[in-house]
Amino acid sequence: MGEIGLTITSAVTVFAKAVARQHRIPFELSSEPDLFWSRENQRHLRRAIKNLKVGNGKEHELIEVESD
Repeated sequence: MGEIGLTITSAVTVFAKAVARQHRIPFELSSEPDLFWSRENQRHLRRAIKNLKVGNGKEHELIEVESD
């Protein structure tokens, strides 16, 4: 939390005050799975890492995607 200038105590205090003020948790909770951890993606990542380790990687420029 130090990167944004808050101690854990301050962050918890801000959270508690937001809950009291809004009468709800101040962010959306979702049961949607994080696709990064899906079996398919993990399989893809393991293959990619294996290919990189044997020298089959490709260097390219960073592709930046604009958010909506």
